Parts: sequence; C-alpha cells; structure tokens
Amino acid sequence: MATVTQARSATLLYLLVISSSYPLATWLADRVDPLMTVLSRFWIASAVLFLIYIFTKQRLPSLPKGSEWWRILLLAAPLALYFISTFSAAKTQSPVVLAVLFTVAPLTPVLVGFLRKQNASLQIIIAMFLGASAAVYLALSRGSTNLGDTQIDSWLLIYCLSCLLFTANPALIKNFGSGMPLLWRSFWILLLSGIIMLMMTCISSVFNLGLIDTSVPDLNGWFVLIWIGIICTAIPMFLYQYAAHTLNTVEMGGWHYALPVLVMIQQTIWLQGSLSSGEVGASMVITLALLLLTVPLSKFSNSRAALSLSR
Repeated sequence: MATVTQARSATLLYLLVISSSYPLATWLADRVDPLMTVLSRFWIASAVLFLIYIFTKQRLPSLPKGSEWWRILLLAAPLALYFISTFSAAKTQSPVVLAVLFTVAPLTPVLVGFLRKQNASLQIIIAMFLGASAAVYLALSRGSTNLGDTQIDSWLLIYCLSCLLFTANPALIKNFGSGMPLLWRSFWILLLSGIIMLMMTCISSVFNLGLIDTSVPDLNGWFVLIWIGIICTAIPMFLYQYAAHTLNTVEMGGWHYALPVLVMIQQTIWLQGSLSSGEVGASMVITLALLLLTVPLSKFSNSRAALSLSR
C-alpha cells in the first residue's frame, strides 16, 4: 500500500503526463480521426505493459480467472465509454460544454456522501466547490458558447454518465481491484478497454455508422500515436491505479481540477501566448483548493503556533 505522500506524488505525475497529451492530440486532430487516436493509444499502451510484464516477471501475464473477468471488465468499461462518448458527443456539442460537465463531475462523491449522511468536512466541501468554480471559469474563458443553447442528445447523456463513472473509478478500483497485482491489472484494464473500442469500430464498419476513420496519413502521425500510447497512456494508467488504492474518491476527483491549469500552461508555452489575469487568478484559486483538499487546517494552525513559540 502506498503512503498518502507517494499516492499524491503519483497523482501529480499522472496529471502532468496526461496534460502533455492534449497539445499532441490537438496536432493530431487535423490528421487522424480522434477515435482512431484513442483506439491506437490503448492498444499501444497495453502492448507496452505486456512487454514490461514479461521483462520484469519473466513470464506471460496469466489470464483472469473466475470473477476476475467481470471485475476487470467493470474497471475497463468506464474508460472505454468515457473516451468513445467524449469524441462522439464532440461532433454535436461545444468543447466548452463537455469541459464544464467533466469539471463538475468530481462534485458527485460529495453530493452522494451528503445524501447518504456521510458528510464531508466543511474544508473539503469548500475546496471542491472552489476548484470546480475556477475550473469551470477556465473552461469558459477558453471558448465562447451559450450553455443555454446546448442541445441534449443521446451521446451527451452517455457522456454525462461516463463522466460520473470516471469520477467513481477510484471507488471501483478499491472495491473490485483489490487482490490483483498492479501491473497485471493495469495491463488487462487497458487491453479490455481496447477490445471494447475495437468492437465499437467493427460494429460501426458493419452497419456503416461512420463512427471512425482508421487511416493515418504519414509516419509523423504514427510517431505521435506511439508516443501518446507509451508516455501518455501506459504510464498514467499505472500511476492512477497505484494512487487510487490510497486516496479517497473525493480527493482523486479534486486533483483533476489541476488538469485544465496544466493544459492551459502547456498550450500557452507551445503557442507562445500569454495568460490573462483572470486565468492566473483561477489557477491560484485551484492551487488553494488543492491545498485545502490535501492539508488539514490544523496543520497550518500548528505551524503558526510553532513559529510564534520560536520567536
């Protein structure tokens, strides 16, 4: 079991690596179908973890047995559903709408706890709502759309469901992933997610649904796909699985408020742009929210008291 500090360090590294995939995905968007990007990254990532497993364990990863099949499927399905629904919903919805919905989703564990009379502390509630508000502001500041004009369709509803399942993933890992070796479990989750996406691709082809275009025009496209698969998918999957056993669902969800900040900073560097005062302010609010989420106020009080005594 990882310590809390190790789990938080793994989560931060997970977010740093994940955020680096967004500029690359933006570059790929005009060259490769987004669903093809997702399908490729999961299959490449599972192949990498397969090779790492063989190298470290000196044997092939064993097949899941008995209940392990449905337990791994339960962990893999939300990932596949999230990525498929994200790009399918993006065909009819504004990216801003999708970003706002994803940003609000981590508040769900707090609301569920409230309904079950398992209320989070006031500090945690304040931290989550501060982070959500600032992240929604960042999403809206990077695009313009009238949220009231959003058209509700089936893919948007599926996307909402996938966001909730994505947020609940740490709880699913704790309940259904226990007793499974970390590397072995990570490999099978990625592989089954890739299989689910491949099945969707086959169904799309058979029924001419036009869900995905599998063409990749050049070697540069394949190079970026391989990089995203190895660096931005295989490594984050391992880190996320590692951290989810230690951190609670609320904190894991709250850490995702740092993602729009990291993406915004990287896009600004890539495009040699600048941040507005509002974006800088929102980033500082998210930083404060993460501090409140991870450091009890009693520690600040104790530190202040110790400083006063030293004087």
